Amino acid sequence: MGPRAVSILALVLLLASANAAPATAQEGEPPAGAEGAPAVGVTPAGPIVANPAPPVVVLSYYQSKDLRRLARAVRAAGIPQNVPLYFGTYYGDGGSAGLLQRTPGILPGPRGGRRAPLFPWRPSAFWVKRQVTDRDARRLPRSFRGKVPAFGRLLRGPTSFRVNWGRELGRRFRDRMRIQRRQGLRLATWQYDEILSTSAGSQGRQVREFTRGVLDGLHLGRPQAGDRPEKGFVYMAREAFPVASRPPTPEITAFWDSVERASLRLVGEEYIPFVGDPSVAALRYSDGQRALAAAGGSRAALAARYMVGMTPGYRRRPGLGGNTQGRSRTEVNAFRDAYVRERAQNGVGGFGQFNFIGSNRTATALTDALRAIAEGLRAIATRGAAPAAS
Repeated sequence: MGPRAVSILALVLLLASANAAPATAQEGEPPAGAEGAPAVGVTPAGPIVANPAPPVVVLSYYQSKDLRRLARAVRAAGIPQNVPLYFGTYYGDGGSAGLLQRTPGILPGPRGGRRAPLFPWRPSAFWVKRQVTDRDARRLPRSFRGKVPAFGRLLRGPTSFRVNWGRELGRRFRDRMRIQRRQGLRLATWQYDEILSTSAGSQGRQVREFTRGVLDGLHLGRPQAGDRPEKGFVYMAREAFPVASRPPTPEITAFWDSVERASLRLVGEEYIPFVGDPSVAALRYSDGQRALAAAGGSRAALAARYMVGMTPGYRRRPGLGGNTQGRSRTEVNAFRDAYVRERAQNGVGGFGQFNFIGSNRTATALTDALRAIAEGLRAIATRGAAPAAS
């Protein structure tokens, strides 16, 4: 490679990294999650998983008033009716009051859709105290019923301290679901946002220990109150994926075993900027799934249940990717369709869309994002993994 080629390559890499701004939480909303920098490193293209799990669709984070609009977009997109479709938005951000009250005015979701509430990792109403019925309270131990300690204190404490508090938090999520199910609301499963990017950082072990506690609590719930094991959708920030390549120490193994037990699907946050060559982007953003597949064991099982998480792409927020350069609707759709077709050929367990807020809630943004999912499902069927119930 000559000096000019080296210079051009360096410029391309510099521009790519400049587009990958780290995610920062906006006031009053959950952190955006996936950053644009490559998590593990570009690896050869081609199939990642020979026999991925049957495809499913998950739609998450919207305003309840937009459910009818979302349902219309699902119909217009032509998503096959035999593909399971899950939908849900955040629980627990409205303060601690009223969690035990009957949920008023729940609007119907997409026809045939399966409701799956989305629970945030960050402090919310669930951190304030345990909220269960009097009948359930009499069956439960009194320990861990109060306020969850601040996150910084959790990280400073011993392993058992943060694992047990994480488990209690996950159980509180299931408490809310149990109450609503008893009130007649049909909930198919849950979503969890998220395995944090800091799981791969300097305090990664502590963050992972708390996370596996949360996932254990979500998965198992409270058997004393009648809960049964339940798998859900676990979101994973892009910059957390270096953990997929870590040596199998006892702690790393315990972490991935918890993630695997809890996950119906692992949703990799591939919040790509809609620029450049979509085939190159698909190769780059598939590196986390490839690392899982190469690691074997629980990680390989997760690679087979990995699904691609995207955003509609019109809401300008750090870490959300999308139409960062003001491209035309035609250009955006062409890029996104090519991207999902490429990822479908890798072997994935479905596609998700996250963040139907602001500019992402327009009829155009909704319809185009969901049509891209339909395009990805057609590509999966062409690959040979025909849609099936899950």
